[in-house]
Amino acid sequence: MSLYSAPDAHHAPDADVHHDIDAHHDVEYLPSLNPAPSYWPVLLTATMTLIPAGIVLYLWGGDSLRLLAWGLLGLGSLTSLVPVMGWCHSVIVDKWAGHFGEAAQGRDLVLGTKLFFLSEIAIFGSIFAYFFATLRHIHLDAGKFWPLDGSPAHWHVGLPAIGLGILLTSSVTCEVAHKMLLKGNKSACKDWMLVTIVLGLIFLAIQGYEWGVFVERGFTVESNVFGTVFYVLTGFHGFHVMTGLIMLLLVYGRLEIGHFSKRRHFSMQAASWYWHLVDVVWVFVFVFVYALYDAY
Repeated sequence: MSLYSAPDAHHAPDADVHHDIDAHHDVEYLPSLNPAPSYWPVLLTATMTLIPAGIVLYLWGGDSLRLLAWGLLGLGSLTSLVPVMGWCHSVIVDKWAGHFGEAAQGRDLVLGTKLFFLSEIAIFGSIFAYFFATLRHIHLDAGKFWPLDGSPAHWHVGLPAIGLGILLTSSVTCEVAHKMLLKGNKSACKDWMLVTIVLGLIFLAIQGYEWGVFVERGFTVESNVFGTVFYVLTGFHGFHVMTGLIMLLLVYGRLEIGHFSKRRHFSMQAASWYWHLVDVVWVFVFVFVYALYDAY
């Protein structure tokens, strides 16, 4: 059976058909055009291993290893950007080289994105589960009272609420950018995407300021078990906001060089989905960590 399913006349295969994405929309799979194996995932795994190693040294290595811990954290964070960018570049090149037809590409990309989102939800779910298990343990232990010693007596929810409003607004602007691209208005799409990026940066600035205030007042990751779970949860979310911003910046860059069209722009759609997921997670963080703090 032919790999081509009743192509139109202008879709007729020729010597360079695999270099023209639009020329083989119906091609499911071309075994002879398999991309070469990628070494970027292996390199990313190696560089990201430095991050948990730095965290372990920081928490249990003692004062003598603090400098090394910060070095590993910084080195792991910076060097991880190289394989991330390289991997993204490889995926983009493979798509344009046309190793798969559009139909197969679409299915694979959507499935991979959904599985990635499920893994992210599972990670955040495990942290929330630990958070609720910690609260239950505190309440079951008659000798412990809320808030724990070393924790703030009361949360000031004003700043986190502003952050929530900013993130929710950024979800709207991100969606508007997507709609503008669907209408073929690339200039407006870039403008709204830039607004989304700026709002994300403002949110990170707010979170950094809040952390600085808490640390100055003596509430740190080592204060008590609540301090540990608070900084892990909000810090992990902040890391995802930074990841989302990198994705949005990549999308903006590709918009500038004309990679996207009304019909082909899955990278932008995936980045938009990811940004919405990050925003939804912060809604749960705000409700259960900030808004209900005094209720516990």
